[in-house]
Amino acid sequence: MAYRGIDRKRLEFLLRLGTNDSELRRFFTDCRLPLINGGGKVQNLPFGFNARIRKLAELPPLTDKVVKNWFAKHVTMVDPATSEEVLQEFIIYEELDEHLSETSARRLSRSCLVHLFSDDPPELLLDFLKTSIGGQIKEREDVVGICSDLPDLMPSEPAYPKNLPHVLIDLIEGRDADEHLEGFSPELAAFIVGLQSARQGNTKEVKDVADVLSANCMLHNLFEQFVTLQLSRLASNETSARGLRIIDPGMFQGEFAIETNEVLAYCTKSDKKSAVFVNPLAVIVDSQIQLLTNERKRELFPETGDIMAFDRAGYPKQPTRGQIGVWRVAEHETDKATHFHLVSEVRVVYEVRTVPFSSTDYDSVREFLKEYSERLDGSLQPLLFKLDDGLIVGARSERTEVLSKDETYELGLRSWTVLSAIRLEGCLYVVGPLPKEQGIYDCASLGSAVRKLFKGGKSGLAQSQIKELAQSLGTQEIQADALRIQRIKSQIERLSEQKEAFDSLVNELMDNPCVIERIARLVEQEAMRQIANKTSLKTDITKLQKERDEWEERIRKKREEYRKLLDEVSKAVKTRFDKARADGLGTLADLAIFQALLAPVQAKGAISDGRSDNRGPFAEPIVRELSTSCSDAVSILKSYGVSAKHATSLNLVCETAFRAGLMVSVRGVAARPLVEGWARTLKCRSILIDLTVGLIDDATVRDVLARVPSPGVVTLLDANLSALDIYAKSLSDLVLARVAEPTASLQPSIFLTLTDGIAALPLPRTFERISINIDLDAHCVFRSAAEVDDLMSDMFNPDDGVFYQSMWRPAVDRLRVQISELEPERQALVLSVLAP
Repeated sequence: MAYRGIDRKRLEFLLRLGTNDSELRRFFTDCRLPLINGGGKVQNLPFGFNARIRKLAELPPLTDKVVKNWFAKHVTMVDPATSEEVLQEFIIYEELDEHLSETSARRLSRSCLVHLFSDDPPELLLDFLKTSIGGQIKEREDVVGICSDLPDLMPSEPAYPKNLPHVLIDLIEGRDADEHLEGFSPELAAFIVGLQSARQGNTKEVKDVADVLSANCMLHNLFEQFVTLQLSRLASNETSARGLRIIDPGMFQGEFAIETNEVLAYCTKSDKKSAVFVNPLAVIVDSQIQLLTNERKRELFPETGDIMAFDRAGYPKQPTRGQIGVWRVAEHETDKATHFHLVSEVRVVYEVRTVPFSSTDYDSVREFLKEYSERLDGSLQPLLFKLDDGLIVGARSERTEVLSKDETYELGLRSWTVLSAIRLEGCLYVVGPLPKEQGIYDCASLGSAVRKLFKGGKSGLAQSQIKELAQSLGTQEIQADALRIQRIKSQIERLSEQKEAFDSLVNELMDNPCVIERIARLVEQEAMRQIANKTSLKTDITKLQKERDEWEERIRKKREEYRKLLDEVSKAVKTRFDKARADGLGTLADLAIFQALLAPVQAKGAISDGRSDNRGPFAEPIVRELSTSCSDAVSILKSYGVSAKHATSLNLVCETAFRAGLMVSVRGVAARPLVEGWARTLKCRSILIDLTVGLIDDATVRDVLARVPSPGVVTLLDANLSALDIYAKSLSDLVLARVAEPTASLQPSIFLTLTDGIAALPLPRTFERISINIDLDAHCVFRSAAEVDDLMSDMFNPDDGVFYQSMWRPAVDRLRVQISELEPERQALVLSVLAP
C-alpha cells in the first residue's frame, strides 16, 4: 500500500497525470533528509519521471506527513473539481472501460491530488482510492509469468547496463537522460545527470552532483573539467540559446496601480445568466509577472479576492470557466462583496504542449499535431508546441481545430527559437501577445509541396500530371529511386577522391563527339541569349534617357511658373494688408471725431441730471470690488459642470500661471460667472471690470492698477469686446515688466474672460504670447506620470516646442520652472490641460 493505504497503481496514475517532472524533482530534493529519517530509501535520488513516481508510491507510512505537507503547499489549483465530481467521473469511465481525454484526465488527477493531500480528505474518495484499478494488474502479472516460463526464447543479458544505449541516444539528441538511469551505480548516474545539467546551464543541479561525487573519485575530476569548459561555452553563446525560457516569478509586494498594472487571472465561475468571476493569480507590472498569495488577493481586491466580469454594453466579453487570460481592472462602488471588474478585452495566454519529435522529422511532427488536435476536447487556451530540439511552433489561428486540416500545414506554421514561459499548476504558459514569428516551419506533405510548387500551371504540366506526381511521391518506387540516386552519388564522390582516375574519366568524356556537340550547342545558345539581352538593354537605356530629358524640361517650366505665381501672390497679399491698415486707421479716426462731436451733448445731459463724467458715445465699463468666498476653486468649477479631475487640473494650471506672473484667459459658455466666482476664492482684494464695446480709453484700467492698497486680483469680463492693446495697454506692460524681472512682484493676478460673440475681437498677439489660454468646454485627455518626461521634452523644446512657438520666450522659461517644481502627478494634470 502507498500513501494513507491507497492503491499503489492508483497513486502512480494520479502522479503521472496530475504532476510534472520538475515538481517531483523538487520534492525529492527538498525532502531528501526528512524522507530518510522516516525510513525512505532515497539516499540516492531517483532519476527519471517514472522512477520518481515509483519511488514516491512505495514510501513507508512514516513519511506520509512529509509527503502531505510538501504536496499540500506546492501542488495547488485555483478551481479544482469537487471530490464528488472526481469520484463520479473515475467510476463512470472505469465501469464503461473507456479512456479519459488527456485534458480531462489531467484536471481530474490534479484535483484528486489537491483533495488527497488536504487536511481532511473526503472518506468516500479515500475508500475509492484504496481499491485496485481492476484486472489490469493481474493481467500484466500473468503475462510476465508466461514470459518467465520461456527462458530459452528470451535474449541473453548484455555485459553492460541494459539502458546504456538509451542514455547515449538521449545525451546525443539533447533529451533528459535520467529517465533511463535505473540500474546504474549511484556515482555513474549522478555523473551522467551532471553532464547533462552542465550542458543545459543548470548550475544548481551541477552543484548538487558535485556534492554527491566524492573528491577522490576519478569521475569527480573529469566532471569538474567538463563543467568548467561547458559553462564557459554557454556564457559565450548565451544569445544563441534555443527553446523555452522558464521564468521564476517573485511575489507581488507593492500597491496595485489600476491605470498601468494588469492581472493574470483564472475564470472560476461562468454563469452567463448571472455573473462571471475570475481569480487573480499574478499581477503584471511593466511586463514582469509577480505572483499573489490568497491573503494578498483579498488585500488588493476586497473582500473576496475575486474580480467580476459584467455582461453589459460597453464592457469586455465575459470569459469562460477554466479560461486563463490577462485583463486590466477597475474599481466600482457597490455594497456587494466584489468591488472590482474587468475593463479591457482579454490578452491571450497560450498553453505549451510538448511534441516528442525534432524539427527535422517533418512528417512525424505533422501527424502528431493532427492526431493531437483530434484528441482535444475543447481546449480553452490557444496552443503552442515545443519540439524535441527546442523549436516552438504554432498555427496562424488561435483555434485548435485548424491543426487537423491540411491547409494549415500548406500555409506553414509560425515558429520561434526562444519564448519566455511561466509554470502554473503543472502547465507551461506563454503570455501574449506573441512577438513576430522568427520563421515559418514547413512540415506539409510532399504531395502538398508539389501542388504548391506547380500551382498556376507555370511548370507546363497538366493538372492530371501534377495530381499523379503528388500521389506517386509516397510510393515504394519513388523510395527505391531515391536509394538508387543516393548510391550513384556516393560512387561518384568516391571516384572524385581518386584524382588520376577522375581526370581520365573526364578526358574520355570530353573527347566524345556527343559531348563536344552538346557543349558547342549550349555555348551558342547562351551567346545568342546574351546578345539579345544586350540589344534589349541598349534600347531600354535610349528610351529612358529620352524620357529623362523630357521630365527635366517639364520640371524647369514648372519652376518658372511657380516663381511667377509666388511674386503675384506676394504683391496681392501686400496690397490687401495696406488696404486693411488704412481702413482700420480711418475707422478709429471716425470714432474719435464722433466722440468729440457728442461730448457737448453729453455734458449738457450731465448738467441736467446733476452728475459729471467723461462717458463717450458707448457705455463705460462697470468697475466693482468683489467680496471673498469661503468656497474653493475646485468646488466652483464643479458647480458649473466641470468634472472633478478636470477642475483640479484647471486650478493647478491657474496657480502655476500666476506664480509665473502670466495672465489667464478663459473661454467657454459659463466663463463669465465661473471666473467671477473663481476670483472670489483667491482670498485677497479683487477688482472686477465688466467691459463693453468700443472702449478706447485706458484710464479705467490705469485707475484700478493705481488704487491704494493695490488689488490682489484684476478680472476683465468680456475683455475682447474692445481692443485690448488700446484700453488695457497698462496690463500688458505690467506683465512684460514682471516676467522680464525675476525679483518683481507678481501681484496682481490677472483673469481675462473672452467671448465668442458677434462683436468679439481677436486676442492681440502681445496678450496671446504672455497669457495661458483655457477653454472650459474643450475635451481633456489626461496623461499619466510616466509620460511627463516626454511631454516636457516635446512642449518645452527650445527649437520646435509648442510653447516656444506660440509664447514669449521669457514667459515660457518662467512657466517651465514653475511646472518643474511640481510633483510628477501634478505635472501630469497641468500638462494634460496645456497639451495641444
